[in-house]
Amino acid sequence: MDWREASKLIAAEVLRQTDDVNISETIDCFIDAPAQSSDRAALLTDYEKIQGWIIGAIKKQLQQEIDNGLSRRFEFSNVAPDVLISLRDPSFDSAVADMSQAIENLSWRAFEHFSRHVLRINGVQPCKVLRGTKEEGIDLCGLMDLSPHLPSAIWKNATLRVLGQVKKARVGQPDVRLFHTDLSSCARGEGEGHRQTPDWFKASKAPVLGFVFAFRGFAGTARTWAKTNGILTKDSRQMIDDILTSPRGTPGVLQIGGTTQFIEQAFTKHFASIP
Repeated sequence: MDWREASKLIAAEVLRQTDDVNISETIDCFIDAPAQSSDRAALLTDYEKIQGWIIGAIKKQLQQEIDNGLSRRFEFSNVAPDVLISLRDPSFDSAVADMSQAIENLSWRAFEHFSRHVLRINGVQPCKVLRGTKEEGIDLCGLMDLSPHLPSAIWKNATLRVLGQVKKARVGQPDVRLFHTDLSSCARGEGEGHRQTPDWFKASKAPVLGFVFAFRGFAGTARTWAKTNGILTKDSRQMIDDILTSPRGTPGVLQIGGTTQFIEQAFTKHFASIP
């Protein structure tokens, strides 16, 4: 068995837990499993090496989550370096799973309204879902006043125009490239996408920021190309985390006594009923 690869699988299993985790105890359970009887001696000999691989894989995954803007769910204990301390209530992870399923069941139009909601709770107001049938890949438009978020004289009256594309399917690099073309055209005041925008958007000459929201995520090359070309990419996990940690309310999401409750019927009814 390739124990370095096996260590990644053990790390993934550790990170599926919702309570505090003793990594050494997890390794011991793995070694004592009947399936490992023939390799037990080798495992014990390389115990510290395997433990190091597992802890390294866990740290890498946790750092990736931080880099993606997700809320922290574990930290390593300052007393016992092989112990992970849970930082949130297990109900949060249940709400993540339930909301993900609810979003998957939304129509593409309802998912556009959900994406608009994510922008609005982050300060993009006004924000509108475009209605045209030839929007050139532009599904959302909005304005963001930076002053409330960056309260200094420098940012007073600073505004961004925000344009977004929304997809339920996995997004590849060609999709992002096409959006970049449409974004650039709309920013210049050209094309069908710009024609579909409301007057308040047309009146603004502010700099443009582009988002691509994708329920099923992005190919690695798509994220890399988007980052290089100034486009923000957000998958459903990032959107859900943002909803569940925002102080602004979302229909179907309740925060009660440190627990997170998700009511699918209220959530679905709200976004599905927006005309």
